[in-house]
Amino acid sequence: MANYILPFREIQVGYGKTAITIGLICARRKHDSEPEPEKGRIAVKATLIVVPKHLMKQWPKEIDKFTNSGLAVVQLQTAVQLKTVTIQKIMDADIVIMPESLFESPVFWALLFVAISDSCHETYH
Repeated sequence: MANYILPFREIQVGYGKTAITIGLICARRKHDSEPEPEKGRIAVKATLIVVPKHLMKQWPKEIDKFTNSGLAVVQLQTAVQLKTVTIQKIMDADIVIMPESLFESPVFWALLFVAISDSCHETYH
């Protein structure tokens, strides 16, 4: 499975960034196999989309419009949602959307630290 980072932030409004991204996700899904499980990792097929906070409501609407609600979308708008979402829900998602502001949350970094620590502990013990 290939990983891509699309730096669309600098492209002007109205050039079809959202539609292009959704089209690429749909095209990729047709060719990708299920992710292979690895020891100490959870296989996830979802594409992570990080957006400015003011676009969090727009993205799910655009995804539904272009895919006829054909993709499973998980929105993580707050650190509280990040803490309560289940691993299974993330594993079942095609797209996970989160605001870039979530990276500024101390809760986000604490959860990430715990996840990395747990993974290292499982790997080396």
